[in-house]
Amino acid sequence: HTNNGYDVVYTPHIANLNLWKTSGHNDFYRDGMFQQMEVENEEYQIKPMNCPFHCLMYKDELRSYRDLPIRWAELGTVYRYERSGTLHG
Repeated sequence: HTNNGYDVVYTPHIANLNLWKTSGHNDFYRDGMFQQMEVENEEYQIKPMNCPFHCLMYKDELRSYRDLPIRWAELGTVYRYERSGTLHG
């Protein structure tokens, strides 16, 4: 990936449930996600997808159209509660 101009990025494996609610993943993919866990009176979700983290990375700084395309690659692990043999993507 780096040979093709991509920056390899790494994102956390868990986030506050509000991230998944804001992105819409909680409503749309809830059946394929593991149950949330409570930590210090907050609900957390193990990540089923990487994209909400990448959106947070993008909006972390002011950008121009001249910065595009931004080439990020993540060889990250995602955790999904899917039936055996289910195709995901």
